[in-house]
Amino acid sequence: MWNAIFLQCVSPSDVAVAGKAGEKMVQRLIESKLKNLAKVRLDAEKKIAEMRMKRETMLSRQKVKKTEYSDDEVNEILPL
Repeated sequence: MWNAIFLQCVSPSDVAVAGKAGEKMVQRLIESKLKNLAKVRLDAEKKIAEMRMKRETMLSRQKVKKTEYSDDEVNEILPL
């Protein structure tokens, strides 16, 4: 019913213009959403890279700690 009332009030050329404008608005909206998604993805990738670097740093520190032994510990581990 609303469609019929709308079509009676608007000329076909107005509908065509509104259709093109609406199409451009939808296109801009989609582009905006895609840009936002790309930004969110980039932020997430940066965060993941930072977390990996922190993890690698922690693991390398743990390895260093595990390999550092005092002379007494070495003598206990490798008795002569």
